[in-house]
Amino acid sequence: MLLEGGATLGSAFLRAGLVQRVVLYTAPLVLGGGLAWSGGVDRALAGAPRGRVTSLEQLGADARLVVELED
Repeated sequence: MLLEGGATLGSAFLRAGLVQRVVLYTAPLVLGGGLAWSGGVDRALAGAPRGRVTSLEQLGADARLVVELED
């Protein structure tokens, strides 16, 4: 299933252990303000979801990172 939403929806699925893959798109811009995409996830390093990078691709000036989360 593709989950495309904001910080509240994404964090709820991460906390419930229902996310297998995270695909992040990033642009070479520095912006401030707004909600983080994972606003409600435990931010302590020990409790953070772990995974491995399976793909990193440059798309013009932007980049796409694919991370497979561990069970």
